[in-house]
Amino acid sequence: MKALVVPHASGANTADVWIGIQGSRSIPPVGHLHVGSSSWPLSAGSWQRVTVSEDLPQDLRTVWHQSVTLHNLQPGRRRRIDLLLQQDHGEEQVASGYVSTIPDALPRMPDQPYVVLLGSCFAWYQDQAGLVGLNVKNLPDPYKPDLKILCGDQVYLDNPAIEAPVRTCASLATRLFQKYAETWFQGDQRCGFGAFLSDSCTYFMADDHEFWNNHPNWSPLLTLKKWPLPFINQWNDQTWIRYGEDLYAAFQSSGKGSPQQFSLGSIDFFLLDTRFSRQKGSANFTDTQQLTQATDWLAQLNQNPAVLVIGAPVCTAPAGRLASWLADRSLANYKQYELLSDAILSCRRSLLVLTGDIHFNRIASAAPQRAFFELAVSPLALVDEKVGGKFEKAPEKFPLQGTRASLKIETKVLADRYGKAWDGWPDHFATLSFTETDQAVHIEVVVWRIGKTSPHHPVQSAVDSIELPRRLA
Repeated sequence: MKALVVPHASGANTADVWIGIQGSRSIPPVGHLHVGSSSWPLSAGSWQRVTVSEDLPQDLRTVWHQSVTLHNLQPGRRRRIDLLLQQDHGEEQVASGYVSTIPDALPRMPDQPYVVLLGSCFAWYQDQAGLVGLNVKNLPDPYKPDLKILCGDQVYLDNPAIEAPVRTCASLATRLFQKYAETWFQGDQRCGFGAFLSDSCTYFMADDHEFWNNHPNWSPLLTLKKWPLPFINQWNDQTWIRYGEDLYAAFQSSGKGSPQQFSLGSIDFFLLDTRFSRQKGSANFTDTQQLTQATDWLAQLNQNPAVLVIGAPVCTAPAGRLASWLADRSLANYKQYELLSDAILSCRRSLLVLTGDIHFNRIASAAPQRAFFELAVSPLALVDEKVGGKFEKAPEKFPLQGTRASLKIETKVLADRYGKAWDGWPDHFATLSFTETDQAVHIEVVVWRIGKTSPHHPVQSAVDSIELPRRLA
C-alpha cells in the first residue's frame, strides 16, 4: 500500500489536504493528519474509491481518496504535515508533505519573498527518474515554493500517440486510470511527481490533455485510440469526456472547472477554466457565467494588482483552418476571445497573466503603455520531441484582430545565464517571488532548467522582473 498527501487550496488559516491510498482492495484504515501538535482525524466513511464512472474493472479499484480541511492554522506559515494510519501494531507514519498558508500581507524587502511555482505540461513517462520532484526538493531555500499553480496538462490521457486501440469501456477506463495513477503515485518521498505535489499547496487547472488534444473538437490522436469500425467500439467521445471529468474530480479537484479566486495580501488571483465548458466549434471556450465572473473581476475598481491564470496564452494569433482541425485551436479562434480581450483592455488595474501550454517560455509586455504582462511557462516534462517548443514571439499587438484600439506588445526572450537564448527549450518551471512596497508589487521571475545529471539540482537559467504598480480607481 502506498500513501500520498497533496495539499490543495489554502487560506490564511485553513488548508484543504487530499489524501490518496494506492494498492488496497478494502477500505483503508482510519488515521490522522498531524501538523505540529495539532491533529485531524480521517473518517473511515469518507474514503472514496476511484471507479471511473463504475466502469473500471473490480480488480483495479485499488485507489482511495478523501479530503480533510485543516483549521486554526497561522497565516503565512509553511509546516510539515504527516499522515498516520492505523496498523496492527498502532499508528504508523506512511506519508508526509508540507502545507503552506496564505499570508495576511505580502512581505516587504528585505524579508523573504512569498514564492509561487508556475508549471504546466507533465508527461510522466518522459520523467521516469522522477527528476521534477527531485529538482523542486533541491531548490535553494529562498526559492522553495509557498504555493504551486499548475495550469494544465498534468496528465496526457491521449498520449503516447502510438497505442493499441481499445474497444470496451472497461479497457478505456483502465487505460485512462492507469495514466493518472502512474503520474500521481510516481516516485517516493524524495523524488517523483508525488513528492512534487506533496511539497506546498497546489492550485490545479485542466487543459486539453486532461481529455485529448484540441478537446472537445475532433483530434487525430483520439481517432487513433478507436477501432476503425465505429460499431465495434463500446465507447464514444462522450464516454472519454465522462471518464476524464471523473478522474479529474478524483485526483485534481472536486470543482470540475469552477473558477477559483484568492488574494495574496494586496494582489488578487482569478483562475479561469477554459476546458470543462468548452464547446465544439469556435464559439465558446468557457461557459458564459464564468466568463462574466472573470470580466466583472477585471472591471473591479481598486488598487490591487491582478493575476489572471488561464490554460493557454491570451497574447496569441488564431490558428489557421488546417491547424485548427489537425492540431489545436488557440483562444483567439473563439468568439468569446473578443469579450475577454475587451475586458483586459478595459482593466484599470495592473495585470499579469500566467499561463502555459506552448512548450517554451516567454514574457510578453505592453509596458510602458500599460502595466500588462503575460508569462508563459511549459513544459515540466515534454510529451514528445516532435512537439518540442520552438520559440515564437507573441503577436506584435494585443489583440491581434478586432475593432478596438490594441496594445503594442514586446516579447522578452528569457536567456540562460550565459546570455544565450535556449535552443530546444528543455524541461523547466518558474518561481515567482513576490514582495511589495507602498507603490507596487515586485515579482522576481526565475526560470529553472530541470537538472538531469547528478546531483539533480535545478539550474537557474533565466531571471527577470515584473513590476505591478498600484493603480487608483
